[in-house]
Amino acid sequence: MGIHEGDNATANQGVESEPPDQGLAVNNNVVAEINNNVIRFFNATTGAPLTGPMANSAFFGVPAGFNLSDTQVFFDPVSQRWIFDELVFSSSFDGFELAVSQTSDPLGKYFIYQIRAFSDDLAGSGGWDCLPDYPKAGYDANGFFITADLFSNVSGNFVESAIYPLPKYLMYMGANFNYTRFEDPSDFVVQPSVPAPDGEPFSTADNGSEFLMSAPGSPNLAVLAIGNTGNINNTPQSMYLLRTTVAAQDYGMGTVPSIHPNVIGPYSLDGGYSAFQATIQMANSGKLYGALPFGSKDGNGLNRDVIAWLEVQPTLGANSLSASIVNQGYVIPPGGYSISYPAFGLNHTGAGILGMTITDNVATFPSAAVVNFTGTATNSAIVIAGPGFTSDDGFTGCPKNMPGAVGRWGDYAAATLDAVTGFSYTANEMIPDPAQFTRGGLANWGTFITQTH
Repeated sequence: MGIHEGDNATANQGVESEPPDQGLAVNNNVVAEINNNVIRFFNATTGAPLTGPMANSAFFGVPAGFNLSDTQVFFDPVSQRWIFDELVFSSSFDGFELAVSQTSDPLGKYFIYQIRAFSDDLAGSGGWDCLPDYPKAGYDANGFFITADLFSNVSGNFVESAIYPLPKYLMYMGANFNYTRFEDPSDFVVQPSVPAPDGEPFSTADNGSEFLMSAPGSPNLAVLAIGNTGNINNTPQSMYLLRTTVAAQDYGMGTVPSIHPNVIGPYSLDGGYSAFQATIQMANSGKLYGALPFGSKDGNGLNRDVIAWLEVQPTLGANSLSASIVNQGYVIPPGGYSISYPAFGLNHTGAGILGMTITDNVATFPSAAVVNFTGTATNSAIVIAGPGFTSDDGFTGCPKNMPGAVGRWGDYAAATLDAVTGFSYTANEMIPDPAQFTRGGLANWGTFITQTH
């Protein structure tokens, strides 16, 4: 099961896009997957679709002239609510669309919010709200936190990262609310965390807290904490942001293009960049788990995309934050392979799976793959769960009347756990069988959702 470009073209009357940034949430055997412009629900047991492909613009009720990109979905098992979020922008508005389910039924009614990413007051903004690119989200007991990389709509330059904490209780009631913003000029991509759905408790430190991580430059990691989230409903301005750094293992020189068999065009796939691209998982009594791709050596010593993973223990006191590395390691592909776009799907003990895309330049087309994770180390070989069937030939890597280029390959993958069944899930990009899945006219990407138990 999974969304593919044919779904996207069908839902959007032939309008196509890439790459397929993925959001994934699962509860009680119902799977919700959302890409940049299309959403679909599946039965997790059979893989059968529960709905046809739906355009995100219709799902969020976005009027003409607004653009959507970079989306995620979460299921909050404590409150039994589904939350979809997506970047929305137009000539007059920059911010986020939110769809919050009114019950635990993902096919039921939703409260819809349009959240302005206010930033016109920041130095470098030019007096206009910035484009809140690459929004990522997470939540604690009290708040839903959206981070974004702010780019000036005047100069196009990166301004800084921002965090927008939103009150969960008021969102779930469909009420109006006030919200604040935190700035982080030290980091580019800041990833919020989500507790493992099967019982990992929310952090109660300092009246409630949300932890975030970023990779500002090897070998340093940054851990951030928003404290006093218990006051988010009435006095959001009383919350505070702390940041600390900790030395970790090397996470390399950035990514390198991932080469794959040349059937359609002489080009390769981008490996993203060395940042935590998927939501940070909180498990094993408050520890933070993240993975990021980077360029290093494969089993034969060749430059390839590999993955670094880290387990970090944050400690939040009264206006003080520290962090330490508990465990860390690498996933190294066999010689000739590249692996990229990792995402953890963990249970409350810190065990589960690490999803990724794998490809090589001989026989393995871009495929969805997983590695078992014990909580301290990977304990098995890379397993191809969704084999690719041909080369990627999207319009970014195979531009019309131009030489082959490096194709865009998603900005992130997604992974999660079904709290009811205990099964882990990950969604990764691959190239599906064109005889089984209708491709688009401009691209042939697909996603594959892997279930493990």
